[in-house]
Parts: sequence; structure tokens; C-alpha cells
Amino acid sequence: MVCNVCGEFKGAIKSFVVYEDQHTAVLLDQNGISGQVLIAPRIHLPILESIPDPLLMHLGNLTAKTAAVVYKTLNTDGTNIIINNGLIAGQKEPHFSISIIPRYDSDGIKLLWQQKTIPDTELDELH
Repeated sequence: MVCNVCGEFKGAIKSFVVYEDQHTAVLLDQNGISGQVLIAPRIHLPILESIPDPLLMHLGNLTAKTAAVVYKTLNTDGTNIIINNGLIAGQKEPHFSISIIPRYDSDGIKLLWQQKTIPDTELDELH
């Protein structure tokens, strides 16, 4: 599978870089809602478990700072910070990323799913 995130970093695909440093970049998400950004490592790492601890800490700090800028700059009522870890979990590209979605009281977006009750026996097995 071709990685469009890597394509954006290599200049093969047009990108809208909001911030970049040696290890990461914050890009406007071209397939999201207005103001949605994507934070990704510059090297190709497909899932969270593949990220070295120092880079993961950097991504966490950058996410917090970026969310604060999105919140203040776009005058949002809140943000969703989402990691889709793996293609089966909704990841659109085989490249780890963190999405920050600006939210407004009137946006009509619902990110909810039907909760299920897990039986005690299954909880005991998982524990």
C-alpha cells in the first residue's frame, strides 16, 4: 500500500504544513473538516507500537501544544484527539498519525458508538 503521508513529506503530494521540526510535522488534513490537523512522525512508522519512546513523548507534547493552538485560534468549544491505530481501526494511511478535530456546539458531529456490557467472566479472563 502506498503511503500518502510519506508522499506529502517527500513533496510528491501537495501538503499544507502548519508546523514541522526534525522528527514530526503538523499538516492540515485535506480529507477532514475545516481546521482539522494531522500530527505525524516524518519517518514511516505504521502504528503506535512501532514508535520509539522518545519520539512518542515528543508526539504527545506536540499534540498538547497543537490542540491548544487549534482551540484558541479557531475559537472552538472543544477538540477531539483521535488515534486510529491500524487499518482495521479506521487508519486511512499505513502511517501513524494523531488527528485533532476542532469541535463546535453546533457542528452536528457525533463520534459515539453503542456501548456494550462485558460479562464478568470475560472481564476476569482479561484481568
